[in-house]
Amino acid sequence: MNSAHDFPKITINTNAEERLSFMREMFPNAIATSRNKCRGLYTYARNCNGPIVEIGTYFGSGTLALAAGLSRVNNDNLVYTVDPFKDCDGWIDGEHYYESNLVVFRKNALDSNLDNIALLRDTSKNAAKYFSVKYDLLFWDIMFDDYLDWYSHCALGGRMIFKDLATWEFGLQDILDHALLNGFVIDSSYTPGYLWTIRRVS
Repeated sequence: MNSAHDFPKITINTNAEERLSFMREMFPNAIATSRNKCRGLYTYARNCNGPIVEIGTYFGSGTLALAAGLSRVNNDNLVYTVDPFKDCDGWIDGEHYYESNLVVFRKNALDSNLDNIALLRDTSKNAAKYFSVKYDLLFWDIMFDDYLDWYSHCALGGRMIFKDLATWEFGLQDILDHALLNGFVIDSSYTPGYLWTIRRVS
């Protein structure tokens, strides 16, 4: 894989300092982890020969890292980022929260000057039903249902990447058990504390 040493500076506007303060208080390693996550995604994207899918957009830090990496490959492929930008899981009350995230994401995407980003404003499950191409890379937050909806869209040699969270309760064991029986292997480039990678070999 190409090195991440040339990882570009990506400026992300959060539009809410109190959210960042909350993250620093609740997850003291979040900022460093996010930076390493973005470097990893950028490096993977630089080696992609096909489209990329991201499940869950938020402010777009991962989106921009993937798009920046993919732009170095000199092809016409896109980063499809999937997010309904509304409360589908009952985590937070108030549609304005999700709408403000959408506004911030669009500003970040515009400011990046990257033209290879396509927003699919829909749930992961719905988007998987009409997504009609094979992706080379998918990045998501380790939910087993998302894995089941998207694994069949992975191209031969393609990768599914997910963040290393507390994990087992979110379905990590189920994902690995299913993946190993359905043509995937655990990629040796897994970095503990940051990203898990599974690769389709058959």
